[in-house]
Parts: sequence; structure tokens; C-alpha cells
Amino acid sequence: MSVEIVRGTNRKPASSEMLVKAFESQTSLNGTLFVGYPIIARRHALDAAFVSQAHGIVLFDLIEEEGLGDYRERQDVAFNSIELKLKRNASMVDRRKLSIPIQTVSFAPTLNHGRHNDSEYLVATSTKSLMDMIKSIKWKDSRLEVYERTLSILESVSSLRSNHTARHIVNDDSRGGKLKRIEETITTLDHAQNRAVIETLEGVQRIRGLAGSGKTIVLALKAAYLHSLHPDWRIAITFQTRALKVQYRRLIARFMGENWEQEPDWKNIKIIDAWGIDDYSNSDRQGIYSEFCRDNNIPYYDYRSATTRFSAGDVFENVCIEALDRTRNLNIKHSHDVVLVDEAQHFSPSFLQLCYATLGKKKRLIYAYDELQNLSGRPLPPNVFMPTPKSTTEVSQSIPSNPIAEPDLVLDRCYRNPRRLLVTAHAIGFGIYRDFDQSTGAQFVQMFDHPSLWAKMGYEIESGVLKEGHHVTLSRDTNFNPVFLEEHSAPEDLIQFQMFEDRAQQAEWLVRQIITNLRKDELRYDDIIVINPNP
Repeated sequence: MSVEIVRGTNRKPASSEMLVKAFESQTSLNGTLFVGYPIIARRHALDAAFVSQAHGIVLFDLIEEEGLGDYRERQDVAFNSIELKLKRNASMVDRRKLSIPIQTVSFAPTLNHGRHNDSEYLVATSTKSLMDMIKSIKWKDSRLEVYERTLSILESVSSLRSNHTARHIVNDDSRGGKLKRIEETITTLDHAQNRAVIETLEGVQRIRGLAGSGKTIVLALKAAYLHSLHPDWRIAITFQTRALKVQYRRLIARFMGENWEQEPDWKNIKIIDAWGIDDYSNSDRQGIYSEFCRDNNIPYYDYRSATTRFSAGDVFENVCIEALDRTRNLNIKHSHDVVLVDEAQHFSPSFLQLCYATLGKKKRLIYAYDELQNLSGRPLPPNVFMPTPKSTTEVSQSIPSNPIAEPDLVLDRCYRNPRRLLVTAHAIGFGIYRDFDQSTGAQFVQMFDHPSLWAKMGYEIESGVLKEGHHVTLSRDTNFNPVFLEEHSAPEDLIQFQMFEDRAQQAEWLVRQIITNLRKDELRYDDIIVINPNP
């Protein structure tokens, strides 16, 4: 048994650290401790909260100053805020009573004289008295489903993962019925995603994950979380795929609206292209690169002029390298406090270096990537901020100011694809079963640089040795792809290969399948995607 500790940002570092160490020393407790986590209702952020199937919810009022102050009022505000938040969900109420108990405790280690004498409003002044209090708090008749639902609501994620448009299903065994059950099951973030959302370092943070592991929703929640805590920070989110702009705006607005009951300040949280155009009047087409050029009064290249200026290599990489070189002796304007980069596998190191250069004195750059979705054919190096001969920008992976935070986080659970589909995609994408090419001596199309990444990406060894030049058989661990993604259908229904005489025959078959999906399978138009690998 152990307590999962998820740490965010608050202004009470000393008491927070004592609280964390107290929980870490306990082997008899089980649950999740949120420190500085955005468990918010009516604009009230908690110092810390412990959620346990054995003890219910314990809310902490952390005190670092001398004296208790008006601790009763603070406990009342915390209790009422969380109770209101939970009671908004009908499934959390049994008649008029909340299905899970809530207790509040003030932790004031500076008072330093044991348990405070207040029977109604609990106060602990030492870690021992605090742990004794928590162990004495019991949740009678606890239920696992209520505990899991509580975590989902407090993490403010279930509504973001769910589809607000209701599905009207007639046949529960139709594809639409199966999809509805899957959507209802995917409600909470796992621990890796929790940590990726709230732990932010001063320096560089990488978030690595496969397709469907939740990288985009993690970055959206992270941006909204930081914006809610620091509304004056200038936060930028950038990406390769323009369609993500709408998705990011929707997710951030929903998170802010449901938790803070207000709209984001879009002046301080920008969803912005990577390249952009040199036109201040068109705010929808601004880019990290174009703003960098304007802010620092250096030449800007659009795609046409860039292809003329740079005849070889990656055009966008070259314009970023030149922009960095032109500003190496300048007092660079710092236009952002935080930059989040999605789909970083599509960008060159020079663009990430440029993003870093736009940051203020306290550097906070977070980039998410999946090397298996790299369209350029050139993987990101392990540390994209090592100085290169072409650029004088020197950036290092900083030692995090938060010792719990990890500079490299791996989201290893995939919520979009069943195991068979993902393994098949990897086998084809890597060229694992491709014929050996005698002329070039090559077989694989691509491969991880380090064999250890297979384990990090959710594979385990069935037989053999995971080393270069050795034969190995790998299988996908069910812990990394939940079984509910595949147990609804037979394997031959999840993956099908069809052969056609010509393109016309292929098109006719495809159209008939889509009509069947819509009329019989109870799927919606936006459930279906058609991908042409050679458009």
C-alpha cells in the first residue's frame, strides 16, 4: 500500500514539503494526495487534498505564518466549495447526503505544540498528530465506484473527455453502442497524465507518448491550469496541425468555464501557429517565428521567400537558425512566460530553441512528441538544446526547481487504440516483417535509437534478448492499452485487410462501408476517418 503524490504549484512550500514527507513515510495508507492541484470550485483553490477509499476526502489548510488566523473560516470555505462541486453530479448524492465524507484539517507545523484542542475544526501542529488524525478518520460503507468517480470529478477531467453530444443508440451491440460504452469508460486521467498536467519546472520538460496517450489533452489542461493559477503569465501553445487550434481553444475554455466560471483571458493565453505570417492585423495567423522576427526587428521569411533564400535542407529549420544567429548579440525581447509545443516530432531543434529564446528570465518550455509519428524522417535528438555549429543558442536541460517533477515524462497508456491495432501499426511502420534488401543490407524502415524505449512505450519481452543483433519477441502489456478498448469485438473485426483490382473498386467498397456505418452501425459522421496514404 502507498499514497500516490501529485504535486502542483502553491505558495506554501515548507508546509507542503512536510505534508508530502509525512505521507511518504506511511505504508499503511492508500490513496492519492494532491498538493497544489487545481481542485477548484467557485474560484477556491485548495492547498492540498487526500482522497482515499478508506478515509474519504481530507482537505488541508496549510499554515506557515505564526498563529492560526481564521482557520475555521478557511476550513468552511474549503468544505463548502468541494461539497458543492461534488453535489453538482447527481451520481454523488444519496438522497440529500453526499456519498463520500469530507473532513477538513489545518496543518500548522510552526505552532509546534501537538494536537490543538478543537473538537469540530481539526488542527494538527506536528506530522505525528496529523497522521494520527487521518488514520482516525474513517469512511464507513465505502464503495470503489464512488471513490473512482470522486477522483474523476475532482480532477476536472471527466467532462473534458466525454462527448457533450448524446448518442441515441437502439442496438447496444452496434458499433455506435460499443463506442458509447468506451467513451463512458474513459473518464479519469492516469497518474502519469496527472503529473504531466500539474508539475511544471523552470527549464525544459518533455512529454513523450504514443498516439492516443493523451498528449494534446494534457497540454490543454496544463495551459488552463497555469492560466488559472497565474492569469498574468503570457502563455503560448503551438503545433504543426492547424486543426488543433480549434480543439485547444474548446478544451481550455471548457476547463476554465467549469472550474472558474469565467472565460480565459485570450490576450495572455495564445493558441498560435509555428511559422505565422508577417501581419499584425491578422491575429489568427500569427506564429512563434513571425512574432520573434517582428519583436526583434530582424528579417522575416514567408515560405516563398524562404525557399529562394535556402535552396537545400529543411526550409523552416533554416529560417529559425538564421533568426537565432541574427539575435545572438541582441537583447532579445521575451514575449512569453510559458511555451507549450505539441507535435514536437515534426519540428527541428532550431524551432524549439527559438521557442526557448522567447521566454523570460524563468524559462518554462514544455514540448510533447511521439517519435513514431515523425513525418520528417529525422528523429529529435535526446537533448535538442545542445549547442550546434550552426547556432550559438546555448540551452541546457535545467535542474528542476521542483525536485519531484521529472524533466522527461512518458505517457505510456494508450486510450485511443487497442493493442492489436497499435502493434500492427508499429510492425508495418517499422518494417519488422519487411523483406531483407540484399542491395542495401537494410530491412527495417525505422527503429528506436535505444532498445530500452520499447519497454517505456509499453512492450515486454516474451522471449529472446532485447539487444541489437539478437532475435526477440515482444508483446504489448495490457497495462498500457486498457483491455476494454478491444474486448468488445473479435480480432478480425478490429483489423481488416482488403484487396482490390483497381481504385474504382476500392472507392465503391469504401462508400458502401460508410453508408453501412451510418445507417446500420449507428455511427456518426465524425466517428469515421478515411486516410489516403498517397494523396
